[in-house]
Amino acid sequence: HASKIKPSKIGLVGFCCALRVNMPTLTGWRLTLVLNVALCTAQIALGGFHVLGKWALDKGTNPIIFALYREICAGPILFIIALVVERTFPKPRDWYRFVFLGATGVYGNQLLFVLGLYFTSATQAAIMQPCIPVFTTIITQALRMEKFSFLKVAGIIASAAGAVVMVGFDGLSLHSSAFLGTACLIGNTLCTAVYLVYMKGVLKDYPPISITGWAYLVGSVFMGLTSLIFVFQGRTSEYIVGRSALLPLAYSILFATVYTYMVLSWANSKAPASMVSAYMSLQPLTSALLAYFFLHEVLVWREGLGALFIALGLALVTYARVRESRSEEAQAYQPVRDEDNTMSSSPYDTNNDTPTMPQYKQ
Repeated sequence: HASKIKPSKIGLVGFCCALRVNMPTLTGWRLTLVLNVALCTAQIALGGFHVLGKWALDKGTNPIIFALYREICAGPILFIIALVVERTFPKPRDWYRFVFLGATGVYGNQLLFVLGLYFTSATQAAIMQPCIPVFTTIITQALRMEKFSFLKVAGIIASAAGAVVMVGFDGLSLHSSAFLGTACLIGNTLCTAVYLVYMKGVLKDYPPISITGWAYLVGSVFMGLTSLIFVFQGRTSEYIVGRSALLPLAYSILFATVYTYMVLSWANSKAPASMVSAYMSLQPLTSALLAYFFLHEVLVWREGLGALFIALGLALVTYARVRESRSEEAQAYQPVRDEDNTMSSSPYDTNNDTPTMPQYKQ
């Protein structure tokens, strides 16, 4: 137990052991508070990465090489934490599940994002992130994981309209870098949504941090294979990054990857995927403020209008989810029936002084 670890020995292992012991015991308002704080700080960290990452790419860093170093450094850290905290190994028959998670949530997600960031701006990359809860809703509706709702459909339409407005006429040209960047960002948000939804099924069999560690290990392999294109082309100089990229790279490894992925996995095991993805709306605010102060970027009317449509769609989808949650909670409690088929008005058994727990629908 973490309480038996001497203070002098508390380091990464001590922190992981404390996390292993204390986190599962959170319930009620304490769990809600930790969920909100953790998800907010994770999205703030991602918003900061939009600005720092764009700054590094503008200095000449190759986007694929940047993503490669991010993954091959963060992968071992997440893998070690997973082994220390949960000590879980995938079963051979389940490897395809971790390959899929690594291909979507790690490889596809990060590669498409860094390419989209390279061809657009930090602000536009952040504005696209609220599409994640919308895509999450589309997937859950298609798989019948959630009830159909007109509010969700309206939210999807509003967010899609916002993306079209933000692309503008520049995005209509197949030769425009704005179109290519936006397409990459849409693919990035779709990969994230698929990752969050598919993880819900894997969480039934494996703990959250172990899923993150093993999936990230697979994604790192995919990214390494992709980077070999520069070796075949004789462009090995691309693997050298300048000093200007070291700080953004370190930030992306520790905060935008290790911390964020651990939080998302843990939160996804405690809350619906739609709730976890809803916090992505904080990224545009954080990114826009940091980009204004550090990159001197300015929001044009098109991006602002697109952001409003996307925010409206997010609000409708989130509100629909809140209404469903309240309805499910109201219908969850069922009074206990006695042997004579009468309702029991007390949680106490008349033949026993021990209180019995109310029966809930699973």
